[in-house]
Amino acid sequence: MSESAALIARWTHQGGCLLLVGSLGFLVLSAPRETLRYQWRRRVLVFSVAVGTLALLCGVAVFAAQMVSLPQAELPEHEVIRRLLLESRFGAVWMIREALLLSACVLLSVALVYWSRPLSFALTAVTLGLACGALAAVSFSGHSATAEPAWPALTAHCIHLLGAGLWLGALPVITDAVATVARGKPDAYPPVLETF
Repeated sequence: MSESAALIARWTHQGGCLLLVGSLGFLVLSAPRETLRYQWRRRVLVFSVAVGTLALLCGVAVFAAQMVSLPQAELPEHEVIRRLLLESRFGAVWMIREALLLSACVLLSVALVYWSRPLSFALTAVTLGLACGALAAVSFSGHSATAEPAWPALTAHCIHLLGAGLWLGALPVITDAVATVARGKPDAYPPVLETF
């Protein structure tokens, strides 16, 4: 895998995490009024599943890129994978991040398949928490984890990523909500727009 492909996979993975956090964060803002606007909530749910799945798949590409970038040793491939996963900080963080993303995607997919009423606030909040954990985990495999002491840099990096996720990640969902209102379908927009 070339360096440019690895960079694209890494940025797409992180971008998917940002979009997932933003869309779920915006959904949490509108969740207290569960009885309204089913169509919009379903669109946001479908979008969240799509970007979560994209982030999950790009995470696998990031792992492959990391594996290819290792010095070529005379070890069997399964041994290289085992060492990368179990004996490196990158592997530990990668497994945690992918597990959190997978959990969020499974919860969202189950909610989408068994859609009979609006997504509950508790399920939305739990899924948002999983997505925030996956996004914040990015900090632990980057430069901020190597600082001495590590906790100030990690804290700042996590807060920065979560803030960016809640702001930038919500922009597509906000744009969709505003476009829905502009198309003359006021019953389909999220109630949170009433607060703006």
